[in-house]
Amino acid sequence: MPFSLQFQITGTIREIVANLYLFLVAFYILFASAHLFNILVDFTVSENVGPYFQIINTSLDRTAVYCLSFAVILYILKKSKNKLLFPIFLVYISINFFISMLIADLVLILIGFLTLVWVFTSPSPLYGMGRKTAIARILTYVALIIVILEFSVLICWFIFPLFPELSQQGVLKHLVDLETKMFLLTGCLAPFLAVLLFFSWTAKPFFLHCNFLSRLFSFFSEKDENAQINKRLFSIILLCAITFSFVVALYPYLPSLNVDSHLVGVDAQFYKEWLETYRNESLPYVITQSFTKLPDRPLSMLLLYIAKYVSGVDALTIIKFFPSILALILTLASYFFMQQAEYSRLTCLFAAFLSLSSFHFSVVMYGFLLANWIALIELYLFMGLYFSSIRKKSVLKMAMAVLLSISLLFTHSWTWGMVLGTLFTYLLLTTVLEKKSLRSFQLELKFLTVTIFINLTVGILRNYALGLAMTDFETLRFAQSTTSAYALQKFWGDLLYMFFHTMYGFFVNPAALLLAVLGAFIATFNKRQVNRYLISWLIASCIFFVLGSGWVIKGRILLNLPLPVFEALGLKGISNLIQKFFKENSGLLNILTISLTLLVNLNYVFRCSFVMSQITFG
Repeated sequence: MPFSLQFQITGTIREIVANLYLFLVAFYILFASAHLFNILVDFTVSENVGPYFQIINTSLDRTAVYCLSFAVILYILKKSKNKLLFPIFLVYISINFFISMLIADLVLILIGFLTLVWVFTSPSPLYGMGRKTAIARILTYVALIIVILEFSVLICWFIFPLFPELSQQGVLKHLVDLETKMFLLTGCLAPFLAVLLFFSWTAKPFFLHCNFLSRLFSFFSEKDENAQINKRLFSIILLCAITFSFVVALYPYLPSLNVDSHLVGVDAQFYKEWLETYRNESLPYVITQSFTKLPDRPLSMLLLYIAKYVSGVDALTIIKFFPSILALILTLASYFFMQQAEYSRLTCLFAAFLSLSSFHFSVVMYGFLLANWIALIELYLFMGLYFSSIRKKSVLKMAMAVLLSISLLFTHSWTWGMVLGTLFTYLLLTTVLEKKSLRSFQLELKFLTVTIFINLTVGILRNYALGLAMTDFETLRFAQSTTSAYALQKFWGDLLYMFFHTMYGFFVNPAALLLAVLGAFIATFNKRQVNRYLISWLIASCIFFVLGSGWVIKGRILLNLPLPVFEALGLKGISNLIQKFFKENSGLLNILTISLTLLVNLNYVFRCSFVMSQITFG
């Protein structure tokens, strides 16, 4: 055999063995982490609650941990020059396995983790493989295993409507329960992440004076990826996001899941009764009643009435199918905003996908906050037209943006008040930060001033027509009645109550909040106008979030926040970090990380939809 061919075969075998070993390391990390968490739960909880994680079953999981520990550390011992270590380790691991003590398992896992850290931080952990390559492959295999689990669970949500009994017992239920436990593992961090999100803008002075932190965040800086995305693939993924948004809103009404055909959503019955009340009335009469009896949302009620009038179907069908249309339009609206704000195509795609799995759907659908839902769509369209008109200096788009901002007042006046406060904060922030170059921002400042002035004028005229005080706006009235320094004493209690005792716990989405926090930091350190607008949301909201008494005001603030945009920025930042740190080894890891994030969020929203199909709303 020629020397070169022999060397090539040897190199190939060595590559296969190295990858097999790294794959075992990835499995060990997952199994050992699950077993470690079970041990910690057993040590810290006074009552015997049983294991939190059961990948297969308790005994087989422990056996797998020991077998993987032996296989992983065996290679490390083989590299060691001390030949006595192998029999010592073999005896040690055998004794630990048979005596079956939690403390022994804990020590073994810690030894395994520390040994892996020591080996894989060395310059050449494997023969012919550098440190970054080895770490990248381990992370790739870990991500691959979890992606397979997440994708399997996503398939389960489509199997359950066909075979409902499988959602109650069996392997599929076990998979779904395992994924749910993994998702909720960090659920207790949700309140901390929310506080961190709203006050992320305060970190800028510290980061500017710390070179290490500035360099760290430079890894997350946005890159233009437009040229690297295949147009056909991009269109397919966007079409998937649109399709999922439509399907996920219909999911709770599938007959095999929703066996009693109950309405989904707390306020669904209210909207249904309103439609039935005015089903035989003329449009002028309905318009009059909408503006006089429901002045905070007349356009929303009219839109619902028109949908029923044009389609000719009954009120129940409209209430069931209308959310699907709104979810689809919201996905497109969030994409439109990101595109008009000139984010990279990949970031726009992330925002579209994440909007269907954010609080914009799960919490809104549970509460059936229909007017709020329509207002969110108008908000994204308004801001998209706003930034496009500023960039292109288009009078027509400016006029359309102003009309959309006014429509918010009559669609959901509560959201309108928050948007107006954010625009005023954005105006002040731009004036202060750009005081040395105000001339270049003259057009935007004028447009902002005119938009705020016109909206306030229309709001005052509306109040006058309704016989209210000039400044008697719903948002302002509610803020005045709930905001006080005394709320500081109950802040943490209200926050915990909002996350864990309201909206069926759908606010608990640690993955979304973590991405949003990272996205908020990225937006804080980027001087683009659209990022300043996003930070204005946080600045305008944080005071009322802290000083507002009760969970309602906190929930509404978090609900109306452009969370999918922050999430998209955070996910794009993680993608940039992987590319910059691992470079040539980043390709597959980057794809798997993005896929994992999107799958986790898709499973979250399908889990919420499944739960809603099982709840009977009063």
